[in-house]
Amino acid sequence: MRTTISKAAVFLAISLTFIMTSAEASASHNVRKLAGTWDIQGQPEPTCGVQPFRNFTSISREGKIINSDPEVGTGVGEAYRMGRGKYAAGFFGFISDNGTILSYEVQGTLELLDAGHFTGIFRATVFDPAGNPACTYEGTMEGYRLVPMPY
Repeated sequence: MRTTISKAAVFLAISLTFIMTSAEASASHNVRKLAGTWDIQGQPEPTCGVQPFRNFTSISREGKIINSDPEVGTGVGEAYRMGRGKYAAGFFGFISDNGTILSYEVQGTLELLDAGHFTGIFRATVFDPAGNPACTYEGTMEGYRLVPMPY
């Protein structure tokens, strides 16, 4: 009996290692085509009462994200290349709600349609001070590349 359990445990460990390694191998920080500054407009579902929004987001070639929201403030995160023109992105930030500091996480999947335009979906979760989800909502987003021009 012990041998069967031991073999099953080894098989499970090898299987999990293979699955986890495969998932990591399919995602890459190589986001050169996505790198730059974006004007992102979002249409959230009305679950948490969040209105349509507009953010500026900067993505480095290495996948680092800085998101600037005029209502909430700044969030930081990362982007990954998932395949031909498809990316996953996520960032984290803080919200002050009448003096109480809450955190949030935004996860998104997007498709680069051309060098200056993407569309995608997102899910945002706001957490209470204890770290428990307080509200989760989803929506769609569209991004347009901002290109600084010389003066």
